[in-house]
Amino acid sequence: MPDDLVGGGGRPQDPSMEARLTAVETGIADIKATLGRFEVMLERIDRFELVLVRIEERLRKVETDLAELKGRVSQLPSTVAMIGFVLAVLAAGGLMRHFFP
Repeated sequence: MPDDLVGGGGRPQDPSMEARLTAVETGIADIKATLGRFEVMLERIDRFELVLVRIEERLRKVETDLAELKGRVSQLPSTVAMIGFVLAVLAAGGLMRHFFP
């Protein structure tokens, strides 16, 4: 082992060790900053998920309402049936007018 690396419990004798340690500390600070940004993004994603859940619930309600509306519309008479009914009423009115002046 070279003599310049033997520290004996004191500061290391390797002159590049201080620079390497500073680089590691800077790297750790950068990692912490990046993790902090990730934390903010994860919080935004959580809020976005809550919004999506609410939207999904609303869409289910709209889907239910639409199905109910479709059921009601399917019960309505068709245009041909309505025209036939109107013609029948007019014919009945004409016959009544003819027979009961």
